[in-house]
Amino acid sequence: MLDFSPQDWLAWLQSLTDDPLILLALIAGLSFFADSIAIIVAGLLVGYGSLPFAATLLVMPLSLLAGDGLIYIVGRLARGNKLVARFIPEDKVVLFSDWLNPRAIIVLALSRAIPGSRSLIYLSFGYLHFSPLTFALVTGITGFVWSGLLLIIVSTATQLFSHYGTSLSLLAGIISAVIVIIPAWLGTRLSEKTTLPKP
Repeated sequence: MLDFSPQDWLAWLQSLTDDPLILLALIAGLSFFADSIAIIVAGLLVGYGSLPFAATLLVMPLSLLAGDGLIYIVGRLARGNKLVARFIPEDKVVLFSDWLNPRAIIVLALSRAIPGSRSLIYLSFGYLHFSPLTFALVTGITGFVWSGLLLIIVSTATQLFSHYGTSLSLLAGIISAVIVIIPAWLGTRLSEKTTLPKP
Protein backbone atom coordinates (compact mmCIF):
# COMPACT_ATOMS: atom_id res chain seq x y z
CA MET A 1 0.00 0.00 0.00
CA LEU A 2 1.38 3.40 -1.05
CA ASP A 3 1.97 5.96 1.69
CA PHE A 4 1.73 9.36 -0.01
CA SER A 5 1.48 11.94 2.77
CA PRO A 6 0.91 15.68 2.29
CA GLN A 7 4.62 16.18 2.90
CA ASP A 8 5.42 13.70 0.11
CA TRP A 9 2.90 15.46 -2.16
CA LEU A 10 4.51 18.86 -1.57
CA ALA A 11 8.02 17.46 -1.93
CA TRP A 12 7.10 15.80 -5.24
CA LEU A 13 5.72 19.04 -6.67
CA GLN A 14 8.78 20.97 -5.58
CA SER A 15 11.09 18.28 -6.97
CA LEU A 16 9.76 18.84 -10.48
CA THR A 17 11.88 21.97 -10.80
CA ASP A 18 13.94 24.37 -8.69
CA ASP A 19 12.60 27.32 -10.69
CA PRO A 20 9.30 28.65 -9.23
CA LEU A 21 8.36 30.20 -12.60
CA ILE A 22 8.64 26.82 -14.34
CA LEU A 23 6.57 25.27 -11.56
CA LEU A 24 4.01 28.05 -12.07
CA ALA A 25 3.96 27.30 -15.80
CA LEU A 26 3.22 23.64 -15.05
CA ILE A 27 0.33 24.62 -12.76
CA ALA A 28 -0.95 27.01 -15.43
CA GLY A 29 -0.89 24.11 -17.89
CA LEU A 30 -3.02 22.09 -15.47
CA SER A 31 -5.64 24.85 -15.61
CA PHE A 32 -6.40 23.89 -19.24
CA PHE A 33 -7.85 20.63 -17.94
CA ALA A 34 -8.98 21.44 -14.37
CA ASP A 35 -9.21 25.17 -13.76
CA SER A 36 -10.41 25.28 -10.15
CA ILE A 37 -8.08 22.47 -9.08
CA ALA A 38 -5.14 24.30 -10.65
CA ILE A 39 -6.00 27.48 -8.75
CA ILE A 40 -6.28 25.56 -5.46
CA VAL A 41 -2.91 23.86 -6.05
CA ALA A 42 -1.36 27.25 -6.89
CA GLY A 43 -2.85 28.73 -3.72
CA LEU A 44 -1.38 25.94 -1.59
CA LEU A 45 2.05 26.42 -3.14
CA VAL A 46 1.87 30.18 -2.63
CA GLY A 47 0.97 29.56 1.00
CA TYR A 48 3.99 27.28 1.37
CA GLY A 49 6.23 29.90 -0.24
CA SER A 50 7.00 27.73 -3.28
CA LEU A 51 5.40 30.17 -5.74
CA PRO A 52 5.59 33.99 -5.84
CA PHE A 53 2.24 35.54 -4.98
CA ALA A 54 2.23 38.43 -7.48
CA ALA A 55 3.31 36.33 -10.47
CA THR A 56 0.80 33.60 -9.60
CA LEU A 57 -2.00 36.14 -9.23
CA LEU A 58 -1.22 37.42 -12.73
CA VAL A 59 -0.50 34.14 -14.51
CA MET A 60 -3.46 32.06 -13.34
CA PRO A 61 -6.25 34.24 -14.82
CA LEU A 62 -4.26 34.55 -18.05
CA SER A 63 -3.96 30.77 -18.26
CA LEU A 64 -7.71 30.47 -17.63
CA LEU A 65 -8.39 32.92 -20.44
CA ALA A 66 -6.11 30.98 -22.78
CA GLY A 67 -7.90 27.73 -21.95
CA ASP A 68 -11.31 29.36 -22.32
CA GLY A 69 -10.32 30.73 -25.72
CA LEU A 70 -9.07 27.35 -26.89
CA ILE A 71 -12.36 25.68 -25.95
CA TYR A 72 -14.28 28.47 -27.71
CA ILE A 73 -12.22 28.05 -30.90
CA VAL A 74 -12.80 24.29 -30.94
CA GLY A 75 -16.56 24.89 -30.65
CA ARG A 76 -16.48 27.54 -33.38
CA LEU A 77 -14.60 25.26 -35.77
CA ALA A 78 -17.01 22.40 -35.03
CA ARG A 79 -19.92 24.46 -36.41
CA GLY A 80 -18.74 23.86 -39.97
CA ASN A 81 -18.14 20.14 -39.48
CA LYS A 82 -20.64 18.01 -41.43
CA LEU A 83 -20.35 15.06 -39.04
CA VAL A 84 -21.17 17.26 -36.05
CA ALA A 85 -24.05 18.85 -37.96
CA ARG A 86 -25.66 15.41 -38.37
CA PHE A 87 -26.06 15.13 -34.60
CA ILE A 88 -27.02 18.75 -33.93
CA PRO A 89 -29.98 19.83 -36.13
CA GLU A 90 -29.83 23.45 -37.26
CA ASP A 91 -33.33 24.19 -35.99
CA LYS A 92 -32.24 23.18 -32.48
CA VAL A 93 -29.18 25.40 -32.81
CA VAL A 94 -31.32 28.39 -33.78
CA LEU A 95 -33.77 27.72 -30.95
CA PHE A 96 -31.00 27.49 -28.35
CA SER A 97 -29.23 30.53 -29.78
CA ASP A 98 -32.41 32.60 -29.49
CA TRP A 99 -32.74 31.59 -25.85
CA LEU A 100 -29.05 32.09 -25.01
CA ASN A 101 -28.38 35.47 -26.62
CA PRO A 102 -30.20 37.64 -24.05
CA ARG A 103 -28.75 35.58 -21.19
CA ALA A 104 -25.23 35.02 -22.54
CA ILE A 105 -23.28 37.19 -20.12
CA ILE A 106 -24.94 35.83 -16.98
CA VAL A 107 -24.52 32.24 -18.19
CA LEU A 108 -20.82 32.85 -18.83
CA ALA A 109 -20.36 34.49 -15.44
CA LEU A 110 -22.19 31.75 -13.52
CA SER A 111 -20.34 28.94 -15.30
CA ARG A 112 -17.05 30.05 -13.75
CA ALA A 113 -18.30 29.06 -10.29
CA ILE A 114 -19.27 25.53 -11.33
CA PRO A 115 -16.18 23.27 -11.48
CA GLY A 116 -16.13 21.14 -14.61
CA SER A 117 -18.84 23.06 -16.43
CA ARG A 118 -16.80 25.36 -18.65
CA SER A 119 -15.95 22.85 -21.39
CA LEU A 120 -19.53 22.19 -22.46
CA ILE A 121 -20.68 25.79 -21.97
CA TYR A 122 -17.74 27.42 -23.76
CA LEU A 123 -17.92 24.89 -26.59
CA SER A 124 -21.55 25.93 -27.01
CA PHE A 125 -20.65 29.61 -27.18
CA GLY A 126 -18.06 28.88 -29.84
CA TYR A 127 -20.45 26.66 -31.77
CA LEU A 128 -23.08 29.41 -31.78
CA HIS A 129 -20.47 31.93 -33.03
CA PHE A 130 -21.02 34.16 -30.02
CA SER A 131 -19.03 37.42 -30.21
CA PRO A 132 -15.39 36.48 -29.47
CA LEU A 133 -14.67 39.93 -28.02
CA THR A 134 -17.58 39.76 -25.55
CA PHE A 135 -16.65 36.17 -24.72
CA ALA A 136 -13.05 37.15 -24.00
CA LEU A 137 -14.06 40.18 -21.89
CA VAL A 138 -16.57 38.29 -19.73
CA THR A 139 -14.44 35.17 -19.23
CA GLY A 140 -11.36 37.33 -18.64
CA ILE A 141 -13.02 39.42 -15.93
CA THR A 142 -14.72 36.49 -14.21
CA GLY A 143 -11.55 34.43 -14.45
CA PHE A 144 -9.51 37.19 -12.81
CA VAL A 145 -12.05 37.66 -10.00
CA TRP A 146 -12.58 33.93 -9.37
CA SER A 147 -8.93 32.91 -9.52
CA GLY A 148 -7.87 35.90 -7.42
CA LEU A 149 -10.46 35.22 -4.74
CA LEU A 150 -9.71 31.50 -4.55
CA LEU A 151 -5.95 32.02 -4.66
CA ILE A 152 -5.91 34.62 -1.89
CA ILE A 153 -8.17 32.63 0.44
CA VAL A 154 -6.40 29.29 -0.06
CA SER A 155 -2.89 30.75 0.23
CA THR A 156 -3.83 32.77 3.32
CA ALA A 157 -5.40 29.77 5.08
CA THR A 158 -2.41 27.60 4.22
CA GLN A 159 0.05 30.19 5.52
CA LEU A 160 -1.89 30.83 8.72
CA PHE A 161 -1.77 27.14 9.64
CA SER A 162 1.78 26.50 8.42
CA HIS A 163 3.08 26.70 11.99
CA TYR A 164 1.07 23.59 12.85
CA GLY A 165 2.70 21.40 10.23
CA THR A 166 2.31 20.59 6.55
CA SER A 167 -0.65 18.22 6.99
CA LEU A 168 -2.80 20.70 8.92
CA SER A 169 -1.91 23.64 6.67
CA LEU A 170 -2.75 21.57 3.59
CA LEU A 171 -6.08 20.59 5.14
CA ALA A 172 -6.80 24.23 6.02
CA GLY A 173 -6.12 25.32 2.44
CA ILE A 174 -8.39 22.65 0.97
CA ILE A 175 -11.21 23.35 3.46
CA SER A 176 -11.02 27.07 2.69
CA ALA A 177 -11.39 26.27 -1.02
CA VAL A 178 -14.44 24.11 -0.34
CA ILE A 179 -15.96 26.90 1.77
CA VAL A 180 -15.63 29.23 -1.24
CA ILE A 181 -16.72 26.79 -3.95
CA ILE A 182 -19.83 25.29 -2.30
CA PRO A 183 -21.69 28.58 -1.66
CA ALA A 184 -20.73 29.77 -5.16
CA TRP A 185 -22.04 26.53 -6.62
CA LEU A 186 -25.26 26.69 -4.60
CA GLY A 187 -25.79 30.32 -5.59
CA THR A 188 -25.26 29.41 -9.23
CA ARG A 189 -27.73 26.54 -9.03
CA LEU A 190 -30.28 28.88 -7.49
CA SER A 191 -29.72 31.44 -10.24
CA GLU A 192 -30.20 28.73 -12.88
CA LYS A 193 -33.83 28.40 -11.81
CA THR A 194 -34.48 31.87 -13.19
CA THR A 195 -32.13 31.73 -16.18
CA LEU A 196 -32.63 28.24 -17.61
CA PRO A 197 -35.71 27.49 -19.70
CA LYS A 198 -38.50 25.47 -18.13
CA PRO A 199 -38.78 21.91 -19.57
